[in-house]
Amino acid sequence: MSEEEMDQNNVNALYNKGAALLDQGKNEEAIEYFDRVLAIEPNATDAADERGVALIPPEKSQYMQISRRRKRRRSRRGWR
Repeated sequence: MSEEEMDQNNVNALYNKGAALLDQGKNEEAIEYFDRVLAIEPNATDAADERGVALIPPEKSQYMQISRRRKRRRSRRGWR
């Protein structure tokens, strides 16, 4: 199995990729990754929350980005 195939099934890797894309303002791409996380782990509330943030246009999400960073620092424990 290639590293790429393993990452496709690795929820944490998919979530982190989506979060990185969201931080870069690539919301459409980020949504695809969060959807993949949710397909594998439907109870991944962090991914669902981030997907919701990705639906907000980047020019309107400055406050949300600050809030997301704080939340991510607090929730490094795993999925809630």
